[in-house]
Amino acid sequence: MAAVLLETFFTPISMTTFSGLTASAATRVRPSEKLIRGYEKIGLGAVLDLPILEVQFGIGQTHYLMMGAYHLQPMAACYNSFPSPLLPEVRFLADRLVKSPGAVESLYALGFRTLVFHDEAYFPILGKPALKRLRQLTRDSPANGRLVVIGETDEHHFFALESDAPVDESLAALAKGVARADVEEVGSGDPVKITFASGTDAAYRHPPPLAPTAVEVRWFDSGGDLVQTVNRQVMLPLVLARGQESRPVLEVEAPLQTGDYSVTVAPVDSPDLIIARRLLRVRAPAPQASATVIPP
Repeated sequence: MAAVLLETFFTPISMTTFSGLTASAATRVRPSEKLIRGYEKIGLGAVLDLPILEVQFGIGQTHYLMMGAYHLQPMAACYNSFPSPLLPEVRFLADRLVKSPGAVESLYALGFRTLVFHDEAYFPILGKPALKRLRQLTRDSPANGRLVVIGETDEHHFFALESDAPVDESLAALAKGVARADVEEVGSGDPVKITFASGTDAAYRHPPPLAPTAVEVRWFDSGGDLVQTVNRQVMLPLVLARGQESRPVLEVEAPLQTGDYSVTVAPVDSPDLIIARRLLRVRAPAPQASATVIPP
């Protein structure tokens, strides 16, 4: 407050702050006509710009958003200063594009129809290999999801997404993907990360509304007796390709009592609909190493 009063009523300080000249200049930000024509070739459906970055080399969400004025389609880029809680899921899918055969199918099921690869937003050592891997997806079958080259201009590469997979918007798709027989060993009281999988002949898409689901996590011992129940609010996977497993989206704590357990996850509203299952062997925690006392 004192600084404000000094700047307001003490002339030497006011002159220091406000006596300089401020000049403004016009800057042309309109893209080239070639780039505009490239964006005008984009069809109906959401657009995914790669890389998904806030800022790199001065270009990021702002550039993507400005180009949205020319294609006029929904897009993953967002103007808001608060990131969307769904952005990590979209980033996860984008990262899987060059690693998983079901990534195109997942993005297509989510509504994306065009991918724009921005050469200018990548470090050169990373951009060329990433673009090469994307181009390999143009040789895939539409049955598995593939990219189709639309064109390229001014360091922008345009791809259309294609997939023949039907879409299932029900939690029953997750219920059919729970058959997991491997037993994981964890320590007493350790965190246990739960994943979900799609088990139907269709791509799974989160049913509306896009909101956290109240689930009940139940622990059964080797005799089938219920020994522990935990309620959680969890954002279930946004989308999964056929047979795909999600990243861990739910974490619970293992019981302190050692033994073999079956862990099930079901919506609170539909407790008989098991949408995830894990088999766990809880062992005693490793003994703590005793501190070595050095005599004086």
